[in-house]
Amino acid sequence: MARQYSPRWFLRQVPNEVLKAYFDGKGLLQEVDFAALGEADV
Repeated sequence: MARQYSPRWFLRQVPNEVLKAYFDGKGLLQEVDFAALGEADV
């Protein structure tokens, strides 16, 4: 059975450096210090 989509689960699975690269490319979340976040800090 498929599980329902959860943004929190997805964001916890993606490495912070990948999230940073994505958001930098979009010009979003510039105020977030991804280096200071733990891998599961969502």
